[in-house]
Amino acid sequence: MMGASSVPLLDDRNSAESKLRQGITTLSAGEGHSMAPQNERTSSRGERAGKPRWRTFAEYFQLLESHGMAMNAIHNVGAAQVRLAVIGDKDQAPTPAQMAEMNRLVAQAMEDGAVGLSTALIYPPGTYAKTEELVEMAKVVGRYGGVYMSHMRNESSQVLDAIRETIHIGEAAGIPSHVFHLKAAGEENWPLIKDAIELIRKSRERGLDVTADIYPYIRNGIGLGSFLHPRHYADGTPVFLKTLSDPAVRARLRSEVETTSDWENWYRHVGKDWGNVLVASVGPPLSQSYEGKSIAEIAKMRGQDDWTAFFDLAQTGVVNVNPKSMDEEQKAPGAARRMGERMHGFGAAEHPHRH
Repeated sequence: MMGASSVPLLDDRNSAESKLRQGITTLSAGEGHSMAPQNERTSSRGERAGKPRWRTFAEYFQLLESHGMAMNAIHNVGAAQVRLAVIGDKDQAPTPAQMAEMNRLVAQAMEDGAVGLSTALIYPPGTYAKTEELVEMAKVVGRYGGVYMSHMRNESSQVLDAIRETIHIGEAAGIPSHVFHLKAAGEENWPLIKDAIELIRKSRERGLDVTADIYPYIRNGIGLGSFLHPRHYADGTPVFLKTLSDPAVRARLRSEVETTSDWENWYRHVGKDWGNVLVASVGPPLSQSYEGKSIAEIAKMRGQDDWTAFFDLAQTGVVNVNPKSMDEEQKAPGAARRMGERMHGFGAAEHPHRH
């Protein structure tokens, strides 16, 4: 349900083979970030540095089709993408004029062919969006028959409150809501998955169109910078990353990560073991030899202690990791079926009006 980006289909149409060989014929793209809207501010990120190749979904879809598509693709407009385009990477509430512009961009995306609004609320700048801001944009989506999909604000000790927020946004906007990759991360939180399923089931019994998906593995995927509290990014990611050169800053952050749990603390979720944090991908200037190795293994390669290696890698801003945070029992054969049975018909089949 969350295929993240369809840009690989544009840059290398043969990349679709990895999904097609699994029997996957439709890609659902978009999370907090999305392919559009783009402007000079957003296109300073990643592979679209400089002048954007497209600005709207209409332009992007035209590019996709002109290159030839090997599979179907549907797209959400990302709330964080809209926020970046209008406000930037800082922690501040939108002014009425900015909110109006954000709603206009969402409407344009839906008119161009997006299917809904999606969020990633543990990552800056998505984490800065308050619930009512998201409700406002979801109401715009509702005018076009769209849906709301969310990588929720919390997937561990506060997962139930995060599900409630997701359900509230959909209900307030009068549209279906969907939870991306439902989980209760961190061994101490694994028992919460039963309550999470029950919460969704009861909402469906009230007549709400609420769904969720799970994935079949025990590692999730995040940026390494997510191991630090999102509030530190409030003045923008580049500003914060520069401060990581200061040993005193590193010492304070290490203490915070090791001793606090009132946030999505992934270090705690992996059992406070850097050996459980696998590097999935790196960008320049780091060596691709790091990919497939844990932070602990990379520390040995570099002749460093684990924490020094972590901060050095996090400061680059180009490291994605797969923390081992979930319960094998919930992923075992038959687990998804049993979860589905407890959901009492959990799925879209009961809602033929969905699209």
